[in-house]
Amino acid sequence: HLRISKNDLLILASKLFNREFEESIDLSTQTGTVFGSQVTLDSHNVIAVAKDSLGLYHVSGDMHAVPLKYMRSAPVGSTTSWTTGMVGTEETNATYPQFIKAKSGNLYFWFRTGFSGDGDWILNKWSITTQTWTRVATVLQGTVENVSAYPQNVAVDKITGRWHVLLTIRKDFSSDAENENIYYAYSDNEG
Repeated sequence: HLRISKNDLLILASKLFNREFEESIDLSTQTGTVFGSQVTLDSHNVIAVAKDSLGLYHVSGDMHAVPLKYMRSAPVGSTTSWTTGMVGTEETNATYPQFIKAKSGNLYFWFRTGFSGDGDWILNKWSITTQTWTRVATVLQGTVENVSAYPQNVAVDKITGRWHVLLTIRKDFSSDAENENIYYAYSDNEG
């Protein structure tokens, strides 16, 4: 679980159903952190958290068209030591991070690179074996046509494994009133 405290601190906390929080970690004070003492709370600066099948925590967020902020716990079982770095390219103007857990158990990460009205959506895959991220693809291209896709979260069907996403397109950065149409896409092969 992730909590944002009253002073806008980013706190990672573990909690069992119907119980009190058992452990709380201020991510801004951890070795290897990418987060400052406060996070910005708005619709752009979302915080995304995932736990992979090894038990490593992955955290990204608090960014709007700035360099990618990402960190993961390391080694397995530790929550006091963190490491950073994802793929290393196309990460200078990141916004809207999301982790996707596939039916297979694979962990993916996607985000927008670029700016409103001119951005691409990038998909990365986490390898449990090598504990590294690799680039899968640019899933939605916007920089070529000077548009931006604005997808909703990717929903994964637990039975079929199919990924579903709804999105709209914005051709102008000035206002969300410029959004047009609603599109639907799906993937049967994890992106």
